[in-house]
Amino acid sequence: MVRRGIRLLSAVAIVTGLSASMACGHRPPNSRAAVVCRRALGSSLLNSTPATVAEVRSFAMGPAVTPLTNVFPGEDGSAFAAWCSAKKSADGYTAYAVDGTGRKVRVVTISGNGGKPSGEPMVP
Repeated sequence: MVRRGIRLLSAVAIVTGLSASMACGHRPPNSRAAVVCRRALGSSLLNSTPATVAEVRSFAMGPAVTPLTNVFPGEDGSAFAAWCSAKKSADGYTAYAVDGTGRKVRVVTISGNGGKPSGEPMVP
């Protein structure tokens, strides 16, 4: 009996902690982004980072090129999106933007970077 009560109390504390964390604006790290990216890219997925459609649309290459301005038509800027990276070769990856419905847009392919991608693609 005591053992069951401890488990239940622990579960309540965890759920309460998550609810309080989410109410304060915190979200579990990459959980939704990971699911959306995995569905869009399958086993080649390297990394996922949550974003909004507005953040994706404002992505810039250099000082004046914004190639994603019109992606995900009909979606509000506050809608969920994710930056996803997929393995392309031993030393390269392709970065994608994926919306909450799973639509994906290829952003850039990078080779020879020597690191694991994370977040918005960095293009020199």
